[in-house]
Amino acid sequence: MAVAASTSRASLILYFSVPARRLRVMYTGGVIVIIWEMSEFMEQTMPMEQKWFILSKVFQSIPLYFAHWEAALFRKEQLDEQYRELLAACIAADDEKSFTLLMMQFMAKLNNGHTGFFPNLKQRGEPLGLHATPVRDAWLVTRSMLDGVVCGDRVCLVDGRSPDNWYEELQAYIPVGNPESKRRQLFHMLALVLNRTYTLSIEDRSGRRIERRVEREQLGEAGGSSEGTTGKWIEEGQIAYIRIPSFGSTDYEGKALELLSSYEGAQALIVDVRGNGGGSTPSKLIHRLMDRPYRWYAEMTPLHIGIHTLQAVKGWNNQYYDSSVLMHRPYQQPDESAYTGRLVLLADRGTGSAAEDFVMPFKDTGRATIVGQATFGSTGQPFYYEFTNGMSFRISTKRAFLPDGSPFEGVGIAPDIELLPTRDDLYDDRDPVLEKALELCKLN
Repeated sequence: MAVAASTSRASLILYFSVPARRLRVMYTGGVIVIIWEMSEFMEQTMPMEQKWFILSKVFQSIPLYFAHWEAALFRKEQLDEQYRELLAACIAADDEKSFTLLMMQFMAKLNNGHTGFFPNLKQRGEPLGLHATPVRDAWLVTRSMLDGVVCGDRVCLVDGRSPDNWYEELQAYIPVGNPESKRRQLFHMLALVLNRTYTLSIEDRSGRRIERRVEREQLGEAGGSSEGTTGKWIEEGQIAYIRIPSFGSTDYEGKALELLSSYEGAQALIVDVRGNGGGSTPSKLIHRLMDRPYRWYAEMTPLHIGIHTLQAVKGWNNQYYDSSVLMHRPYQQPDESAYTGRLVLLADRGTGSAAEDFVMPFKDTGRATIVGQATFGSTGQPFYYEFTNGMSFRISTKRAFLPDGSPFEGVGIAPDIELLPTRDDLYDDRDPVLEKALELCKLN
């Protein structure tokens, strides 16, 4: 390890160099700042005026739009103090990567899955070639583009460190409120911070350790696919299956409605939204599948009242007045032509946002049986802003509760039957969740 130092009238900077990375410890403006730098990404500096505008826009938007102060890791009245520390650190950051990580870490403190800061496309780097998620006590490969690495293999080390060790360090940058959902995001974060070449240690089904050196520039996305909504008869005329991977465009919902029309005579229908990260709420699809009156989330959004803010600023009261409005919508009546057969929904921790909007009314009314895992636990109609350099941020403008008033944000929607695939299931390409759904569909 090499150590170097530089000084100025107002600051002291120490650089600790380790292979491929630098840990920078700075004392500036009365604040100690620690920045973990990636040497490969240090070429691009940021103009000071660009930093100022990004910082100002984020600071302006948080009190205006953010609806989740009860979940944040600091109180609303501490925003100025938090921003002052962020300001000092961001001014000292001399490259895009360091600035982005500081902004991501700050926004992650708001602890909401629809609130965060995001790097531009250039910073996101090449794909890792695989994705892994925690299954029980192991990090198992769930998608792979690497030769010799298959679904079910256990990830032991990434660049010489265990996934759990990486997670302990990187969780501070992941803007997700639910702890289980946050852990699932680790390999997305690793794609941002790992070098273009990294090492991988894998344990296969036999227990043999495989060491790999991965050149990211030579890879395609792990499991990348442009597949849209698909459907099939599992048992002709009896049990139909529709898989919706996203609601990112209206095409996904449109195709599902088209398939539903062709399956309307089915005695049972399985709709699979596992891994569906959301998009636009599929209201038409919900209406076509709902055979009984149904209701929406209870939603809370900020309500800005000047006198309450004044009272807080003047210190007339010991608490910060944070006003909001809670909205309840009336029941919607079902469509006479709605599908009335048995309905089973498949969901997991990757089912988020608009896909949770889809699942929620069926859970509330009991119209469908939900099989799999609890969902991601975040919705929010976020305010979104993209800067000219491609960086962006979003802020959730509403906090949702289940219609009965129970918590949803950071919790998710619980399944009626919880099932998690095992390592052997992944190796054997077996789907116990779908198998359970089929079993339910065959019940009288």
